[in-house]
Amino acid sequence: MAKSERDHEPGLLDAIDFRAFFETVRLRWWVVPVVMAATVGFLVAQETRLRSQPQEYLVSRSYQIPNPKAVLATVGLNPGIIEEFPDTVSQLLLLRGEDVRRQIAAELGKDIEVQIPGVYEIPFVFQCRQPVIQDCERAIDAYAAKSGQIRYDAIIAGLETLRDVYLGVDASAEDGSAPVKIAAIEALMKNLDTTLTQIDSFDQPLGATVNSVRRSKYVFGLAAGLLISLLILLQLTYTDSRIRSVRQLIRIVRNHPYLGSVSKRPDDVSDRRAALALYQGLSSTSANRLRFVPLRQSPVDDAQLRRLAEMTGKPWSVSAPFSDLSVTELAANTPGEVDVLVVQRNRDLRKDLSEALAASRSSDRHLAGVLLLD
Repeated sequence: MAKSERDHEPGLLDAIDFRAFFETVRLRWWVVPVVMAATVGFLVAQETRLRSQPQEYLVSRSYQIPNPKAVLATVGLNPGIIEEFPDTVSQLLLLRGEDVRRQIAAELGKDIEVQIPGVYEIPFVFQCRQPVIQDCERAIDAYAAKSGQIRYDAIIAGLETLRDVYLGVDASAEDGSAPVKIAAIEALMKNLDTTLTQIDSFDQPLGATVNSVRRSKYVFGLAAGLLISLLILLQLTYTDSRIRSVRQLIRIVRNHPYLGSVSKRPDDVSDRRAALALYQGLSSTSANRLRFVPLRQSPVDDAQLRRLAEMTGKPWSVSAPFSDLSVTELAANTPGEVDVLVVQRNRDLRKDLSEALAASRSSDRHLAGVLLLD
């Protein structure tokens, strides 16, 4: 009776050996970087999702206050005699007033409180506290623009008053330089620029926050990913039904002769060992011809089989795969011919070899042994 497939299947300890494991690593090496990257990504994503966001941000913007009146000194006018209307204190009161706040809130679509300095000094600093930085930035920009507009109107009013004074002086002909000063004042009024110039900015989160993932997190993620990937490869080695190593093959072959392994590159020692085992198999059955029988698919290149058969000095052939042979071809005894089961590493399944060995015991054909092709 043929033994069941379960009898030939290796157990957990038998299935995992170093050669089989290394073959799995060689063929499925991509599991390691993929799992390590996924583990690190998972840790980073979890830390990002659980990151403690600050309740609000403190946004500070510093501005340079322009002094457009200073240019009048070039025509002999003292900029200090220009009385802005309203004065600087009143300008800031207007900027902090409810009317400006409602106007800016309507422009922004929400009411955002901005701290405004009490005096014009350099630097002129606006500050804002909001959960969203962009809201503070929009509000500060709006207040800076409004400050420039209020100052523009106040200086224009002062320049108009001064111009009217010099027009009166020119009419009385008491000051010969009045026309030059009037022209300078009018030129300044046409080109007056009171836009605040930003010179510095500062953003500070208020409350606990995680600025970045620490290096130890990456190291832990890489180590955990490496361990998980090795466990996956071990599991794949155990569950993989392909023949990966000589040890796996020998445990399946059991009482049948194991002829050896033949690599693609000629090896005088290992090739002669396999050829000698094959020659002894021929001699024990008085056969003079070899038939190599692959399991499910024929070898891509039969150079290895040719090299081995030529060393024995016997004629040889490669049959169709065992899975494609008819019952007659499997059972019929051909005088002078012996079979050799050819197992291709990393391609043939353990269960297929077990079935082929069980079938050979039920057949009248002689089996010289099992050969492994690397």
